[in-house]
Formats: sequence, C-alpha cells, structure tokens
Amino acid sequence: ESSHSFIDKIFRGLDLVKKTQEFIKQADLTWSPEGFFLFSLAGVIVGALIGTRFKMLPTSFLGPIGFGAVFGSVPFLYVFQVRRRRMRALEEQLPDALDFLSRSMRAGHAFAISLQMVGEELPDPMGREFRTLFNEHNLGAPLEAALRSMCDRIPLLDLRFFASAVMLQKQTGGNLSDILTRLSYAIRERF
Repeated sequence: ESSHSFIDKIFRGLDLVKKTQEFIKQADLTWSPEGFFLFSLAGVIVGALIGTRFKMLPTSFLGPIGFGAVFGSVPFLYVFQVRRRRMRALEEQLPDALDFLSRSMRAGHAFAISLQMVGEELPDPMGREFRTLFNEHNLGAPLEAALRSMCDRIPLLDLRFFASAVMLQKQTGGNLSDILTRLSYAIRERF
C-alpha cells in the first residue's frame, strides 16, 4: 500500500490533468483532458500496430515502441501548434487592444465600459478575451480576480504587465491611458 500512496503523491504533485486542461484551454479547444489522453492512447495503440507491420528496425520490439511514441504524441503536437498560433495572434493584437482602451478612456469612458468596447470592436481571439474579462467583472468578480483569470488563460508577459499597470493605477492613481499608450508602444517596439 505504501507504493500505491507513493504513486498517488507523484500524480498529485505533477497535477497532470489540471496542467493538460489549462494547455487545452489556452489553445481554445473544447477537448477534455480525458479525451486528450484517450486520443494519445489510441495513437500509441495504432502506432504500435503499424510498427509491428514494418520491420524497419533490427529488433522487432523497437518498431512498435517508436511508432507508438510518434503516433501517441500527435494530439500533443496538434494542441501545441494550435496554442502557439493562438498565443502569437493574441500577442500581435494586444497593442491594438491597449491603444483602443487608452483612446476610449481619453474620450471620457469609464474603464469597464472601455473594456466592453474593446471586446466588441476587436476581432477574435483578443476581442473574445476582453469580452470575457468584462463579463467576469460585470457579473461581480473583483477587477483583480478577473485580470488574474485572464492572465491564467493567456500566459503572456505583456498581458501581465497590462494587469499590473491597471492594478497599480487603481491603488495609487495616475493616468492609466498614458500608461497603456506607453505599454503599447513598448510592445510594438519589441516586435
């Protein structure tokens, strides 16, 4: 029984299901972690079966293992590619979102209304993320919690700077529209 609890501790420590779920969510796919692991397992089985048909390697045992590993990794590679493409699109749209937010606040709109406007005017995927941010905040979540949730969904450093700037301005005061304009400029310069 001690080995059983040791294995449980390892899996709890890895938190594999939660990390996989976050990874899939960041790719904006609707898969469940169970489905992801099932696809991987099916890939391993199909790859192993194909590997038994090809005697490419001198040892017939290595063929199924190699093919199984390759086919089993296909779902991960797919999610990784979709996630990377989405993160790149979000990163490219962030300066436009910050500029729009800054202009909206300069025009006299409140921050929450500006968030809603960004969500409605920007194309997806960034528009949808700002709509989600606005909806969470509008439904009663504190702004800090809604921003933290957004940063969990989108693990970009520039977005964390945005969230930090908003929270710092909220605590200390200052001109948020100027801060967002400078942040947008810095992000564009980096590109």
